[in-house]
Amino acid sequence: MLDLPPEDLDATLAFWAWVTGSTVSPWRGDDDEFATLLPADGDAHLRVQRFPGGPRVHLDLHVRALPSGGPAASSDGRRTVGVPDEAVSHEPLPDDPLPNGDPALGGISDEGVRMPPRGSVVPDEAADRAVRAELVRALALGAALEHDAGTHAVLSSPGGFVFCLVRDAGHAHRTSPVPVVDVGHAHRPSPASVVAAGDPGAGHVGAVAGDPGAERVVPGGDVAPDPGIGATDDEPGPATAIDGRPAAALVDQLCLDVPADRFDAEAAFWPALTGWAAGEEGPDGLLALHRPPGVPLRLLLQRLGDDDPRREVTAHLDLATVARPVVERAHVAAGARVVRRYERWTTLLDPSGRPYCLTDRDPLTGYLPA
Repeated sequence: MLDLPPEDLDATLAFWAWVTGSTVSPWRGDDDEFATLLPADGDAHLRVQRFPGGPRVHLDLHVRALPSGGPAASSDGRRTVGVPDEAVSHEPLPDDPLPNGDPALGGISDEGVRMPPRGSVVPDEAADRAVRAELVRALALGAALEHDAGTHAVLSSPGGFVFCLVRDAGHAHRTSPVPVVDVGHAHRPSPASVVAAGDPGAGHVGAVAGDPGAERVVPGGDVAPDPGIGATDDEPGPATAIDGRPAAALVDQLCLDVPADRFDAEAAFWPALTGWAAGEEGPDGLLALHRPPGVPLRLLLQRLGDDDPRREVTAHLDLATVARPVVERAHVAAGARVVRRYERWTTLLDPSGRPYCLTDRDPLTGYLPA
């Protein structure tokens, strides 16, 4: 869920609709506070909320129930909570059809996930019971209850990151990468793109602050490369990837930015809650969880540096890209501001000041190219 402050809502919503190649649904909710970004293909998994306390990102976990009302089990028999997703709204969804056929028939998704018939298998009461069961389990794992709405629950992780348990909406069709047109070098970061030293937004979002492998944004919007770092913005970036694919991008990952003294607790909590296996923490402080087939978002934990001022877990979105320099230029032209460039990613701010990253990961696999 993208939580948008009212004063920046229009510009920020237009920006993310463009980034994701989506249209915006009608507003809904008691105060018209929820809307959905509807992609050109696949299932909608990004939603927005009018939120005076924003900008921020929070995570919704889908709780899947069997027709009997019990929680679903994965193919290896483990109990699962469902699907991490950037947000299912906390009220009934419009009855939009599945992209691959009649929603009354269910069937097999593009990724081989068996889908129940939408709206006809799990009664609301059974879905609510499954949410309640997972609420109890999340609390036992160390979560704290922030708000209990009956049909959904708002919690915080041991490190303070806000997330919700909601009814599963049957999302199992990933969206396709969004093509990006190269705008050339006419659009350069303006002086407004400079992030002053000491600004909370200046810390590197995707790695430890002060990483020597970064390019620094300096007055005038130019880039001052550290010694030995590759191309700057003054050199033309490739319009295609090494394998010849055209420039494209896909929102496919939520990265939890975890203070160092809270990392171990978070690294134990999220695999236990989701049932996703965790990899090994790398030397860069990144720990990835392995998502099941069909799930639109990866989940990544990042250990912040000891000098980072954040004391609670926050989160940002990551995009996998083909031809990152092209995507970066297009995002700047659309209203983003570059914070810092690294060897494998670029950190930017959206029009509301929310940080996000463009990475060199393959949009089709989520992994770095071989």
